Parts: sequence; C-alpha cells; structure tokens
Amino acid sequence: MRLPQTQLPTFEENSRREYWEFIRALEQHIEKAAVPEEYKLQMLMQACAVPVRNTLQTCNNVDPREGYEKVMAILEDRYGDRHQYVREIMEGILEGPMIKGEDEGDLRKFADQLGFCILSLETIGRLQELDTIHSMDVLSCWLPERALMRYEDETFAYNKRYGYYPGVKWLKTFILEEVDRVCVRRRTKEKGAASESLYGIGHN
Repeated sequence: MRLPQTQLPTFEENSRREYWEFIRALEQHIEKAAVPEEYKLQMLMQACAVPVRNTLQTCNNVDPREGYEKVMAILEDRYGDRHQYVREIMEGILEGPMIKGEDEGDLRKFADQLGFCILSLETIGRLQELDTIHSMDVLSCWLPERALMRYEDETFAYNKRYGYYPGVKWLKTFILEEVDRVCVRRRTKEKGAASESLYGIGHN
C-alpha cells in the first residue's frame, strides 16, 4: 500500500512542545486518512528524523500493530512529560510578546500565540493552569496603553455583571477586537492625512 501524501511534520526530538505538536498532527492524520493498523508503524517511522528512527529500529522486529504501540510508548516516556510541557508553554506566553506601540501585526501575533497555548493546554486537559487571575494580570501587562485601559474597564464591567473575571479565551477575543480597532484608527488617520494634503494643494 502506498501511504497518502501528507504535511506531517518530522519529529526531530528538539523539545516537548515539538513532541506534543507532532503527536497531535500524527493522530489527526491517521484518523483523517483512515490508515490501516498495519501501516501506522511505517508512517510513524517515516515521520521521525533519522537519529530518532535509529533508536526505534527494534520495534520493526515485531508485529506492526505491536511495534506502533511500542514506538508511541517509547516516545511518550522520553518526551511526553506533561508537567514540563505545560511549563514550557506557559513560560513562552507569560514572558510576553514584543509589541511596538499599537502595531496591529504584533497584536495579532500575540492573539495567535495565546490561541496556540489555549488549544495546546485544552487538548491535554490543563487549560486551568493558564486560566487564572494571575496569568490574566501578567498577560494584560503586555497590552499597549490604550488597550490596557479598555481592558481594565471591560474586565471590571464583566466582573460586576457575572460575579467573576473573564479568562484567557475572552482575552484572545479582546486582543483580536483591539486589532480591528487599531486598523480602523490607522485608516482614519491615513484618510485625514490625505484630506489635509489635498486641501493644502488646493490652496497653493
């Protein structure tokens, strides 16, 4: 059987984050492509970088189904420490993005990074470790001044209405809305500058 073409990433054993991204992509591909049990081991081995593959060669000497389970078990034992994975993810987002003023590109990147963290933690049932008041305080500190003022007003109103503060999913939506606001302000400013330029030309 010829295995289906795929964009499955190559596992290079660089980090726990890479491992979990690889496993998620692998499982999704196997389910989507309906790969037969006997070919799962072949696909898994092909997706591993040569140094990783060489350490797993003994798993080719058993039944393919058993070999697949053994490879998955070995990889999880070596790289699947969930506690350290959660730590890596949280440190990455809480250390903060580089946002230059009201740069819409930086804000969008912040929202994308936060979205990735939310998805990754939610997938392994650990979102609650990021979804805390302390994390929200840290994350909001990276917002531009105008956005931070609106954030404080809206979280205050949210708490007053519901009796508790919003979480990181709400924050992601808030950041994306701020991207839209920044875009509108930029366009308005550009139109104003263009109008002033035309007005000036007409009076020369």
